[in-house]
Formats: sequence, structure tokens, C-alpha cells
Amino acid sequence: MANKLPKNPNIARKVREGIKGGVSVSQIFKSISHMKNAPKSYTGFYRLYREDMEEVKFEIDSKVGKTVIDQALDGDFKSQELYLRSRAGWSPSSHVQEQEVGTEDEETEGVINALMAALGKETDEED
Repeated sequence: MANKLPKNPNIARKVREGIKGGVSVSQIFKSISHMKNAPKSYTGFYRLYREDMEEVKFEIDSKVGKTVIDQALDGDFKSQELYLRSRAGWSPSSHVQEQEVGTEDEETEGVINALMAALGKETDEED
């Protein structure tokens, strides 16, 4: 059985810095390849450093989310719109269309009158 690769605190630090800086995971993986006890595969990399990546992503999401919510509550329209789009399912193109619908008899009569007019026939409408 092969020896288990130990977690390198220097690699963990570099992973955290990279995620905080918006660096892609593939770039981080390439940049640590020369370091001592660096994983040789993405599987090993994720097994050892996934928790570091997830913790940093949580911190960033929490800070940005709090800022957006604070700005939205203070009346910033862009932040309100972003929050509503991402959390409440709102879309500016969503709208409610109301239409008054008549009875079935009125609808049938309307269709018949339209057909008669298309045929050039006069209809006797009683109001």
C-alpha cells in the first residue's frame, strides 16, 4: 500500500491566496506542482485541499453577499435588482397580463360575427 501524501501547509496557504485572488483551480494546481509533497493529480489535490478552497469561497461569498444586502437595504437600486434576481426569482421582463374574458356564449357570438363579416354578410346584433 502506498504512503498517504501529507498535507503541505505552504501549499494550503498558496491555495487560499489563489482562491481569494480569483485564480482558477487549474492555475493553482499548476503553480504548486514544483512544491514538496505536491499532489500529482487533481483527485489528490482536491482530496487534500478542497476544504481550504471551500472555506475561502464561503468567506468571499459571505462578505460580498453582506455588502450587496446592506447596499440594497440602504436603497441602492442596482443592489436591490441583483438581490431580487438572484434570490427572489424576479425578472424585469416578468409581468402579469390581465385579460377580461367574457362568457362562452359571448365568445361564440364574437367568432360567428367575425366569420360573417369575413364572408361579407351583415349580422343583426341586438344589444
